[in-house]
Amino acid sequence: MNQEKTPQDISVEEAVQDVFTEQNTYSFEEELTDVSKEKIKDWAGYFKLTNFLKEQYGRVSPQTALEMSEELQGIVGKIRDSLKINELKTHGFDARLNVLNSEVLRLKDMSEITSIKAEEVRQQIEKIIAVYHAINSKINAIYARELFDEEVNFNEEIFDFQSNRRTVKKGLMTKTQQKRR
Repeated sequence: MNQEKTPQDISVEEAVQDVFTEQNTYSFEEELTDVSKEKIKDWAGYFKLTNFLKEQYGRVSPQTALEMSEELQGIVGKIRDSLKINELKTHGFDARLNVLNSEVLRLKDMSEITSIKAEEVRQQIEKIIAVYHAINSKINAIYARELFDEEVNFNEEIFDFQSNRRTVKKGLMTKTQQKRR
């Protein structure tokens, strides 16, 4: 059965297509500090991801974002493999990389859903950028803490840690220790 499209059907399809081709601008506000950039300068995967996101997803339409999702998935998939920096090999940082991977996989899955809405794609792009910001924030925090630790000149010799030690035998506490709880 071949149905002819009415002018109303055609205008609805054009409107839907316009929404999918309308470009949106996304901002990348959480940047790495100079210290962080210097510390991770050899992590090629991070910089490839950063360049790709800023160049391809800084101003993008939902349709183009879906078309590029497979390439983005490939870049994100390799980012963990290229991570050779011990300071960043923590559970918290690894969790952020996992979330980024999950959000990118979701965008990739959206490209196969015919009934997906442009607004859903926009929201997914915002989630990916938010996770990218969280990664940058974590990198900055790790190196800020490291810098702080290096700058603090703490001399433990001014404290007498030995005199305040109390022994607790097999789970029993002294009355002084119980009062502190």
